[in-house]
Amino acid sequence: MGGVLPPEAEPPPFPVPLAYVWSWFSQLHGARGAGFGPCPLTWLDLDAWSRFTGNVPTPWEVELLMALDAEYLNSLADKKP
Repeated sequence: MGGVLPPEAEPPPFPVPLAYVWSWFSQLHGARGAGFGPCPLTWLDLDAWSRFTGNVPTPWEVELLMALDAEYLNSLADKKP
């Protein structure tokens, strides 16, 4: 079955001014640990990433990174039977 998504199913536009935070999250996500599944990002992960890359996120940027991670992990949990 194909077709066009109804307007309420369309995602909101990407917030271009925050693209750098999405890039940071992508870097962190690519280096995350795994066990029986993806591990949540930790403060140690953020600290190491910051030291190695030279990026120093502000507190609200850290909150956003952690919120993105939580949403990612929740999206995986939603797919389980």
